[in-house]
Amino acid sequence: MNAEATPVAGLLLAAGAGRRFGGPKALAERDGRAWVQIAIDVLRDGGCSQLYTVTGARG
Repeated sequence: MNAEATPVAGLLLAAGAGRRFGGPKALAERDGRAWVQIAIDVLRDGGCSQLYTVTGARG
């Protein structure tokens, strides 16, 4: 089976309210980039062609 021909989906769970953190962790920044964007880039670089993100601590 050719790995390049097989689509790979990534699932990013970013639904925490971050009460102890002081705000939504997904929106916190490192080097001017939101953590959620860094995670998306890692999934894409890892070969995920489809990404699904779960957000919203309260639905």
